[in-house]
Order: sequence, then structure tokens, then C-alpha cells
Amino acid sequence: MKYIIALLFVLMALFLFVQQKLVLGQTPCTQAYPLATGETAPCAGVIWPSLWSVQCVEMRDVQLPQCKTNLEFYEKRTTACEKHTTALDSLCTDKLDALRKIAEDAAGITQPWYERPLFVAVLSFTVGAAATSAAVYLAK
Repeated sequence: MKYIIALLFVLMALFLFVQQKLVLGQTPCTQAYPLATGETAPCAGVIWPSLWSVQCVEMRDVQLPQCKTNLEFYEKRTTACEKHTTALDSLCTDKLDALRKIAEDAAGITQPWYERPLFVAVLSFTVGAAATSAAVYLAK
């Protein structure tokens, strides 16, 4: 926002310089003159409060370098975050590949026939039926 204001001041200065040069025929100012309210300027140029000039110099000498420093810091921080994210992504990919390999190896292993649930159920039913039959036979 401050840069837009500074740009507007520059455009306003050019406009006033061209306007005064064409209309009034005055020569442009080559140095600064202190003027009181209502006093006529000895030359053509842009007049603004000295506070604006101080703020402009402060922006150029203090705030702009600080902004550049902050920009460099955040660029380095972003680069570090990108490297960290890439490292985490590769670590997660490696872990996922290892888990997939374990799952594929586990899927390839078959249980022996005597450990399968169907065999255990049939065996249990047969043993139960035999035990019941034996108990009934012995009870008679």
C-alpha cells in the first residue's frame, strides 16, 4: 500500500512538472526551499510536507531492507519445509512399500490342512458325535 502511495506521488510530481512547464513556463526547482503557508514558490515543482519526505526516506532505508531480510528468511524456511516434507514423503513411501511386501508375503503363505478352520470344525463335530454316541451306548 505504501509503495502505491509512493508511486502516486511520483506520478503526481511528473504531472505537476509537465503542467507547470507547459502552462506557467517556470523553471523546475533544482534545490529545496522552505516555504510558509501562502508564500509563492520561486520555481516550479512538487510541494508536500516534510514529514512525507522523512517517511519516504525511512521506508527506503529501514523498512525496505527489513522486508528483504524477512523475504530471505521465509524463502529459506520454505525451502527447509519442502526438504522436510520430501523426506517424510519418502519415509512414508518406504514404510508403505515394506508393509505391502509383508502383506504380499503373508498372502502367499498357506496354512497346512490340519490348521484350516473347516477341518477343525469337521473334526470337532465328528469327535462330539462320537463322544455322544459312546455316552448313549454306554448308558444302555
